[in-house]
Amino acid sequence: MSAQPRKTSKRILLGVIILAALTAAAGGYFWLQKKRPAEPPPGPTLVKMGEFVTNLSGPDSRRFVKIQVDMEVSSPGAATELIARTSQVRDRVFAVLRSRTVADLAGPEGMRRLAGDLIASANSVLTSGGVSAVYFVEFAIQ
Repeated sequence: MSAQPRKTSKRILLGVIILAALTAAAGGYFWLQKKRPAEPPPGPTLVKMGEFVTNLSGPDSRRFVKIQVDMEVSSPGAATELIARTSQVRDRVFAVLRSRTVADLAGPEGMRRLAGDLIASANSVLTSGGVSAVYFVEFAIQ
C-alpha cells in the first residue's frame, strides 16, 4: 500500500515539472516576439518637386500661377528615378501649366484635372514605377 502513494506523488511531481517547463517556454517565446522590432510595410514615397511659377495662357496672359507640388510614387526605385529625372519632369510640369487658362484651373475640378495631367506627364518620362498621386502644397493664381 505504501508503493501506490509514492507512484502517484512521482506522477504529480513530473506533471508539475512538465507544466512549469511548458509555461516558461511559452513565456520566453512571447517575450522574444515582443522584443523584435516590427518592420514597417513598404509604402508610397513622397518626392518634393518644388515650386513652379509661370504665366497662364489665354487672353489675360498677364496672370500667373504659383504652385508647389509633392508627387507620390509607389516604390523607392521609382522615387530614385523621379529624382534623377527631375529636370525632365519639371519641364513637363511647366508645359502643362503654360497651356492652362484661369478658367481651366478654377475650382476643385480644375485642380483634379491638373493633377491628372501632371501625373500623366510625369509618368511619360519615368520607366520604372510611376507617379500615383500629386499633392498641391501651395496653389495660387494671380
